[in-house]
Parts: sequence; structure tokens; C-alpha cells
Amino acid sequence: MAERALFCSIFAILTLCSPIASAWAQGAPPSAREAPDLSIELIDPNVLRVCADPHNLPFSNDKGEGFENKLAELFAEKLHKRLAYTYFPQATGFVRMTLGSHRCDVIMGFPQGDDLVQSTNPYYRTAYALVYKPGELDGLDRISDERLKQKRIGVVAGTPPATYLAKESLLGKAKPYALMIDTRIDSSAEAMIKDLQSGEIDVGILWGPMAGYYALTAGLRWSRC
Repeated sequence: MAERALFCSIFAILTLCSPIASAWAQGAPPSAREAPDLSIELIDPNVLRVCADPHNLPFSNDKGEGFENKLAELFAEKLHKRLAYTYFPQATGFVRMTLGSHRCDVIMGFPQGDDLVQSTNPYYRTAYALVYKPGELDGLDRISDERLKQKRIGVVAGTPPATYLAKESLLGKAKPYALMIDTRIDSSAEAMIKDLQSGEIDVGILWGPMAGYYALTAGLRWSRC
């Protein structure tokens, strides 16, 4: 399955070239100068402002327990700045309501190829993974495994694994989980793991970091697919 690269996505440094500054640069008389754009508030240069999801482990939460929280702490320490968060569910409108609204300077993790932001080089790559109970499916490492033909598989709707399930004619018995949710009140990954533990599904397919995190905490097995 194709890998997806995750980027540390840092919003461009904003050079606030106000109309007044532009007028001076162009030699315009004071009477021709326009009022400055005050839509962007003054920002404390001693604070690193980070936007993150408040309930999205293993990436981030509002208790600072995710690995992206730890990265933010490292950045702030290296930059000799105080760390401050703005939390918002990482779903539709996340960038618009955070970086786009000038509420922060950086998002610590963002998918490759999104033109909404400027990004650094990737700091890790991952793939989707299969999560299952120990026993009958031990050694499972691919969607094309014949043992899956009669199994019910959980998949987040609209993600790449759904396409692979369709190619293997496995969508008929698959159980979909919502892609865009308010993580403050719901979690597709947690719901999938609960269904896996209860027997509602036999296998779950999750993005790599989530698969590893939930498999370890729930005593399940997982493998990259």
C-alpha cells in the first residue's frame, strides 16, 4: 500500500507589509497612505503558538501526552520560547480556524501535498496497518490474504484502504467508520478497536501511528499492510 508522508507543517513567516509601509517605500505622500490592516493582532515574539487537536492520541491531546506535543515542547525549548496552544478538532475547517485565523504559528503534523500550508521536510513516513486479535489471523500482513475473504473488516470511509478492499472484493462485509468527526466527543479509531474487541469486526485498518498505539494499549496485534 502506498505510503503517506507526514510533514511538520509550519506556516509561513508573515511579513506584515502594511499599506503605510508600502506607501513609504513607493514615495507616496502621507495624505495618500491608507490605514494599516489591523486584522492580524500583535504577536508576542517570546511565545511559540501551536495549534493541535485536543483529543487525538497518539498525536496530541490537551494534556500534552501526544508525540506532537513533545515535539512542540522541544521546538519551544530550542527556540527559547514559551509554549502556548490553541486546540481545535482536526477535521473540516481545521487550518481555516487555526493557522488561517492567525491563532497559531505552527501545526506539528500535516499530510504531504496539501497546498493550504507551507511545510518542512518530512520527519517520518507511515502506512496503514491491520489490527486484529491474537490467534487465527497471526501473521496477517496483507489485504489480499485469503483468510480475510470471510471476515468483517473495519475501515475509515474515504481512506485509501477502502480502495484496496474494493479491489479484493471485500467491501461487501466491511464496516465503515466516519472520517470527519469532532474528536472532542467521538473517535473512529476508538470505536473500531471496541468493535474489534467485542467481535463486531474481525480486523481493523488504521493509519500506522494509530494502529500501533491502540493495538498496544488494547493487547491486540498489528502489522503494516
